[in-house]
Formats: sequence, structure tokens, C-alpha cells
Amino acid sequence: MNRFRLDGNLVKESSIKTSEFRRVFSGGNKILGKNIVLHVLSTQQENNKVGIIVKKSIGNAVQRNKIRRRLREIWRQQNKVLSPGYDMVIVARKEIISATFAEIEQEIIELLQRNNIKLVKRET
Repeated sequence: MNRFRLDGNLVKESSIKTSEFRRVFSGGNKILGKNIVLHVLSTQQENNKVGIIVKKSIGNAVQRNKIRRRLREIWRQQNKVLSPGYDMVIVARKEIISATFAEIEQEIIELLQRNNIKLVKRET
């Protein structure tokens, strides 16, 4: 099921809550990339959830919001082919400011594959 509203924002069921952030950070796998750090926790749920963190030390508000929008869009596209049952937190690194959309997308795909997360076509 598509977990986004028409305006592209995550619906409540697809967003990670504060307590779930802690659970993903403490119990999940941490995968380091050039532009992002991906934290992944396998769950028994039928959908995937995501949290996006862009620290204030990265650029100004305009740049941080642009990064969040890019990461949300990449997640929206990739969630269609991810097997269900994962909670993920995407943490942006400072290097992401100079990265293109395609570079960030490719890096996320590589990090998911490095963590042995299956990419399958799902019915939406």
C-alpha cells in the first residue's frame, strides 16, 4: 500500500515515532555511506517505516529542507520495491549538500543491498 499523501508527505503509519528511533538506533544495523548513514531494524510488521534526520550543522534551513525532500522522494520510490518489515532511519551527513539526487538514490540502493534487504516488486 502506498503510504504517502498526495502532497508527498509521509502518512502517520509510515513515520517512525520517537521511541522507535531509539529502538532502531540500539537494535538495528548501522551502514555507513559517503552521504548518509542508514540504520535498519528488521520487524515483523507488514509495512516499512522511515525516519529522516538532517542535523542543524548541515547547511542552512533551505538546504536542510531540500535534503529532506530529496530523501523522502527517494524513500517513496524505493519503498515500492522493498520487501516489507523494516524500520529505517536515514541520517544525512555534511557531504550530502554537494551530492546530486541520482548519487543519493544510488547510494541508498547500494546501502540497502549491502544490508541484504530484498528489493522486490510489490503490489501497491
